[in-house]
Amino acid sequence: GNVLTALQNGTVVVSTNYAGKEYIKTIFLKTEFDQMEIESNNTYLSSTQLSEGRFMEGELLYDDTDYYRMDLNADAIVEIGYFSHSQISDVLVEIYDISDNLMASAVSSDGESLLFPLGLTAGVYYIKLSSTGDIDQNETYDLVFKTIEALPETGEIPIPLGETREGRISNLEDECLFSFDLETRQVVSVTFSPTSPSADYHIAVLNSNQETVSEIDCPTGEAVAIEAITGADSYIISVTSGQAIDAESTFSVSITESPNSVEVEPNDTYQEATTLGSSETITGRLVTVDDMDFYVLDVVSPVYVDLTFTCLESTREFDISIYKDSNQNLINGIRAVNGVPVTLPMGLSIGKYYLRVSGIGTDVDTSHRYTLTLSASCQTNL
Repeated sequence: GNVLTALQNGTVVVSTNYAGKEYIKTIFLKTEFDQMEIESNNTYLSSTQLSEGRFMEGELLYDDTDYYRMDLNADAIVEIGYFSHSQISDVLVEIYDISDNLMASAVSSDGESLLFPLGLTAGVYYIKLSSTGDIDQNETYDLVFKTIEALPETGEIPIPLGETREGRISNLEDECLFSFDLETRQVVSVTFSPTSPSADYHIAVLNSNQETVSEIDCPTGEAVAIEAITGADSYIISVTSGQAIDAESTFSVSITESPNSVEVEPNDTYQEATTLGSSETITGRLVTVDDMDFYVLDVVSPVYVDLTFTCLESTREFDISIYKDSNQNLINGIRAVNGVPVTLPMGLSIGKYYLRVSGIGTDVDTSHRYTLTLSASCQTNL
């Protein structure tokens, strides 16, 4: 292929479209020395001034902290680059606004380069560099920033049922809001699809009382979905950041009516258990590491059934426990590991049965939905 060679310090922005989405990458190019930090710059007040597009070379020594000041004259999406010449230094890079609110942060381990695509309003910002481990006093680093484009205006974005809208998260303080209305009680699916492979997000659905109906994390850059039964009301979908920010990349949110039977939250106790029919498939998700989902089955005559648990995308472990009459009378159970479906044949007498789904320990899958299916058993001697 063709090779491009930089003749001077500068910035190249590469963009492409794939499957209807635009992907953007900023590349900083340095061919010669530009400027050096001014010591002492160990506080906000003594910070070294950055100039857009110019590479600031600096040294992080023992018991040293370096502060830099970045001024923005207009709301913009900016790319901040940290490039270490060391292969051993460990450095924490933090970006604050003038009110000391953290906009972004990341750790450079063993000289790893860092890029911060951020959306920032006009004002003064400070970049703080401090050691988190090994220090290399023999090598320097470069710090640079570049304005990519104007920051789009933000506001609450309405989404009609069956449609899709786009948004973005600009920094750790940012929140992107979508709204939708339901006239009747129904099951809806909210699908979140990011374009960034590195940014992580938190998505929550709130009702008009600001109560959380359901929530999910998107830590891997893969699409996630929330399915929930919701009543007639006005709802807000809140999207916030995790730790990694990519203001250059957008995400999409879509709302559709779901044909699935789903758990009714809250169902964290057997008194709040979601009803499960004798020949029904229902989907659910553990919302937090401490979450437990209870389901109730009324048996009016003796029956043989198979209980099948499936969570194909999961790499974690689930515990499925069966109780009779209350959560104090455990009668059966089974565990599912690494996404392998499991089936528990049961012979049930007349009575009320409770099924509990929970995670094991603290390594709990809160991202993927599972299914529970009750069906007639081919076994009659259990």
